[in-house]
Amino acid sequence: MCSHRLLRTAQLLTCDRALADELLRDALAMTWLQWRRLDDQPEPYVLRLLVSSYTLHWHHEHGPPPGDDPVWPALRKLSRRERAVLVLCDVDGLTEGDAAELLGWTVGHVRSLRARAHADLGLDPARLRDVEVDEDDLSGGSTRQRLAAVDRRVEVLRRRRSTRHTTLGVVLFVIAVAAWIVVPPLLPRPTTAGPDLPNVDHRLIEAPTLVGYQLPARLTVNEVPYEYQRSEESPTGRDLLRVAIPPDRRPQALAWATARGQVGTVVVSVDGNVVSHSPGGTLESGILLSPHRVHLVVLRVVEPTTITRIGLAIYQWPSPVFDSRPARTS
Repeated sequence: MCSHRLLRTAQLLTCDRALADELLRDALAMTWLQWRRLDDQPEPYVLRLLVSSYTLHWHHEHGPPPGDDPVWPALRKLSRRERAVLVLCDVDGLTEGDAAELLGWTVGHVRSLRARAHADLGLDPARLRDVEVDEDDLSGGSTRQRLAAVDRRVEVLRRRRSTRHTTLGVVLFVIAVAAWIVVPPLLPRPTTAGPDLPNVDHRLIEAPTLVGYQLPARLTVNEVPYEYQRSEESPTGRDLLRVAIPPDRRPQALAWATARGQVGTVVVSVDGNVVSHSPGGTLESGILLSPHRVHLVVLRVVEPTTITRIGLAIYQWPSPVFDSRPARTS
């Protein structure tokens, strides 16, 4: 549905129709492999892949320009980064802030590149919006060809990923075996305070407020106490909060909330899977994260308002206290 707009952007980036088709094909194939992790609007994700692939990994030589318009040789004089910023801001209509967020650069860097591109272009940037490009054939011919090309590219990427995963699995297995043999004798013996829970240090971190709610310093989930670690909040009016939680050797628990008076439902997903629906305007908890993994937690408000604020608090299994005294022998 969006390929004709994306193809136009790709042609302005590459200044070559054949290279634009190839660039778009690779972006669509990589998007398909991540489809279940995407939000309801995948076009920004494809655009990000399109531009980042061109600016960072593209090594193809240009063919003849797509037409006789003097815009094409003027665009080819620009660096890849200048051309990317120019196309995003002056053709696709993104603000400098949106372009910086899409590209992962600072706003100042984007503004500097855009000013330099305007100076080096040698003509009015508004002309880029009217330049003639080879539009996608929406009657079905080129679209079917592109889908077939994307399918072939997806299979190639899947085979490569399968090979990488197999190699990585073998390496991790060797490391795990080596750690199982070598590491345990080197560790001190911990003292325990019961059959299930480690002996814990009770100096708790004082938990702050989260979107107007006072967080508890200790959160109990499934009869196990978890201690406050950190929290994050979204700006007012934002209906989405994404938090990447780095791996830890201990399990973690989550608490989340929206501002008082928020209506609707809060949808919580972990690693692309929806795990909870809770009412707005409440403080909820109870989701556990497995250790030794990176987790992406996404909170989305179904009916956002101007007062919408979302918060996420992360609690951690308490650290064991190691006893440095030698163990007694009977």
